Amino acid sequence: MRKLLLIPLVVVLFSLYINQASFSYFSDTETITAELTAAIPPSSVTILYENATLTFLCHVPCCDHGGSSDVSEVEGIISTAKNDPDSLEHSPECFRRICSEAVLSGVYVDNMGRDVVLKGVVVKWWGGGRLNYLKIDNRTFNVNSTSPAEVEIGVALGGGPHPLELGFGSVVSAAFEITFVFDDHVEEIYLIPCIKFKWV
Repeated sequence: MRKLLLIPLVVVLFSLYINQASFSYFSDTETITAELTAAIPPSSVTILYENATLTFLCHVPCCDHGGSSDVSEVEGIISTAKNDPDSLEHSPECFRRICSEAVLSGVYVDNMGRDVVLKGVVVKWWGGGRLNYLKIDNRTFNVNSTSPAEVEIGVALGGGPHPLELGFGSVVSAAFEITFVFDDHVEEIYLIPCIKFKWV
């Protein structure tokens, strides 16, 4: 009879042990995870691009290239592209010729007062064209590359923010993917900038 009474007692004690062990295990796991998360330093860099703008610099063509007919066609493309930037991908050759230059601005590297080294930048876009130059602060790097363009920088950045400017030739893309390679980590952004046109 005593043996029969011992069986439920052993089962109850074993159940309590299992419950306590499980609780302890999951509690320890949460503690370790929290400690590991706290040990990872927060990123020292923020890429700001809320006001990114792609400005096309359009030149009035010489008369032997089609003159006023080309200008009127480009003006039609411009009015459409302001509401539908994707339409630029189907723009005719006269648009690439007249609006042959474009500048992407409004992108900033903010290192929040910490010194970081920008080792390089990789710029990807679609629809042809070339990246002519990259400028950060007052430093200009000549590139002359199709997509994806890899630019070696190797510049120490002091307190930010640092403006980035990209100069393109014959580009018709309305979307960009930019990867910033720092000495300790990588930041990647994908942006669709505002589109502007400027006759020069």
